[in-house]
Order: sequence, then structure tokens, then C-alpha cells
Amino acid sequence: MGKQVFISSATGAIAPYRRVAVEVCSRLGLTPVNMESFSPDRRPSLDVCLRKVDEADVFLLLVAHRYGSRPDDGSRSYTELEYERAQQRPEMPLLVFTVDPRFPWDPEDIAQGADADDLTRFRSRI
Repeated sequence: MGKQVFISSATGAIAPYRRVAVEVCSRLGLTPVNMESFSPDRRPSLDVCLRKVDEADVFLLLVAHRYGSRPDDGSRSYTELEYERAQQRPEMPLLVFTVDPRFPWDPEDIAQGADADDLTRFRSRI
């Protein structure tokens, strides 16, 4: 089993890029760790995600035009919380890819309101 690469992003139109990231990891002998492959777990989703970040060797972040879903407390998105967890591990390489904000997407896949504001704030951090 190769090094584990945690793949983080919001859902939506970014899905084809997530699939490519998974394929590239597999071709390189790396183990992709992505929510689509998580086993059922009774623990809260955030706990599962953060544990998977803790177990990974590399963190890959894909950011497009959606901020992403949030845990029940409504604070930051799962994606941002995963990124923050990875940042706490100085030995972990962080690979961040962002889509040009001017790149056209289906309007349904573009953050609006508070999510758009939070996405702008998050982009400025990364």
C-alpha cells in the first residue's frame, strides 16, 4: 500500500476533477482517501473526516466555486476544517489546486450569499 493521499473538496461540478485525482493517485501507486470510498461509520461525519486526515501522508485540496457543506454547528465547511487539520501537521505536504474564479460553471454549482462570502475568505487563506 502506497502513501495515503487525502482528497478534499466540496461536491458538485468538481466531481470529475476528484475522479481524476483518484485515478492519478492509483496510477502513481498512492492510496487515494476520499469520501466516496469511506466505509459506513456511526461516528459523526466530521470525526471520520478528521481521523482520515490524521492518518494520511499527503493532503490534496481542490477548490472551485462551492464552499461545501457544513457540520451541524454551521461554522466552517468540512473542506475548510479538513484543510485546517492538515495544516496542523507540518510534516504533511499540502497540495492545493484552485479553479480560476472567472472559469464558467453551471450557476447551480456556484456559491451564493454567506457561502460565497465564506468561499472568498477561504480562498484568501489558501
